[in-house]
Amino acid sequence: MRIGCRAEDQFNWLLNLASTDLTKASRRRLDRLRWEMLAFVAASSRVGRALEHSLVGLEAADAATTVRAIHRHLQEGFDALRTRGVFMLPMSAIGGLEWLEGQKMVPIAYGTADKRFFAAVAELFDGIGPKLRACRNPACRRLFLRHGRKDYCDDRCSQQIRTAKYRSKHPEKVREWKHREYASRQREKHGNPNLRIKRRSQRHREARPQPARRVWPASAT
Repeated sequence: MRIGCRAEDQFNWLLNLASTDLTKASRRRLDRLRWEMLAFVAASSRVGRALEHSLVGLEAADAATTVRAIHRHLQEGFDALRTRGVFMLPMSAIGGLEWLEGQKMVPIAYGTADKRFFAAVAELFDGIGPKLRACRNPACRRLFLRHGRKDYCDDRCSQQIRTAKYRSKHPEKVREWKHREYASRQREKHGNPNLRIKRRSQRHREARPQPARRVWPASAT
């Protein structure tokens, strides 16, 4: 997957990477991810300019261990961000901050690849923070960048919530639609378009309370 130049593209790349299952990933797949991670760090011009050491971990002959470690930290970070609103960085991921006079402060990292990678993550999050949202669908909670008044990650989640609200406000209409669908299936099943399908009464639809169990007194001995 291409990293992209825009912050939104890079954020979506991070999300997709975190959701990828690397349990059975081939060496070729891990090597491709290594180059994508290198491209992500390189795309962060400020972090890249402040670094003086080479990315030893990702440039090693066998970088699978480093790739898996970065992937694991990403998964844990995004899970915490969705549930607790906190993205925890690996220890010593940021060595300091550089002040860009008149602009902002950007992270500086030195050392191994995972530290530099997450310094780039921190810089990216600093820029997209005001737009970052969690989907309002309780069954989803996927992270996304908000545009306008958007509260859901996609149209499917938005439609699910609208449908649930409509069903709760108009239960009679919902029952009518369900009956029509059921009647249509039954007519098709029996090959009779004129088959009359009786409606169940309200008392049959409602759950009947179970009768209280009668307890007989113990017989005197």
